[in-house]
Amino acid sequence: MERLSRSIQVAATSDQYAHQLSEQINHNEQIDEKRRQLNILYDQLDSDTRTRYLKQHHDLEKRSNDLQDKIIEKTIRSEYLLRIWREYELRLDEIRHQLDGIQKQLPLTKRLLHFEQIQAAFVLYKVKIFF
Repeated sequence: MERLSRSIQVAATSDQYAHQLSEQINHNEQIDEKRRQLNILYDQLDSDTRTRYLKQHHDLEKRSNDLQDKIIEKTIRSEYLLRIWREYELRLDEIRHQLDGIQKQLPLTKRLLHFEQIQAAFVLYKVKIFF
């Protein structure tokens, strides 16, 4: 039931994603701690009761281990995705900085282009006069 009460939200930024990932890791650690506590309680049962529930306990332990492996794999993938996301954010910031520099140079280039056109026209005019 706990799983149904948690809403899924898509992160819009890497910081939001990092926060969600951190919450998920904390939640997984809490689940793991509950699992350890259940195993301790099972070990404290008398031998007859343990024997009676041995098969169910092993089945649950196997399912729990499989689920824990999937959680670890998902966490590793999520951490990798976050690292890549942040690398691309840095690259994008560098590209934005370069574009800003180019935008600032455009007016100068336009003025230079007009000057070069005037200079070329003057040279052509000068050539026509002398020939």
